[in-house]
Amino acid sequence: MPHGARLAAVIPAWLKWFYDKTKNVQMKRFAKKIFGEKDSYKGILALELRFSKIGVPVTLEKLGIDTKDIDKIVDNIIKVSPK
Repeated sequence: MPHGARLAAVIPAWLKWFYDKTKNVQMKRFAKKIFGEKDSYKGILALELRFSKIGVPVTLEKLGIDTKDIDKIVDNIIKVSPK
């Protein structure tokens, strides 16, 4: 599958996870500059909506990846990651 499609499925989820960890300045700037949103989380949702509107999958499920495959994916990442 195309690299961009994989990123579109992962980035919104990662941003939501990251948002819960910290309310950083970069995310606020992203939300305001790109989507005109004052709230970081609304900026994340706007990004996800934009991807959806152009037909890009925004979840692993929409990419055809079943949750039962996650362990295999993680194992593969570990195997190919530089040490």
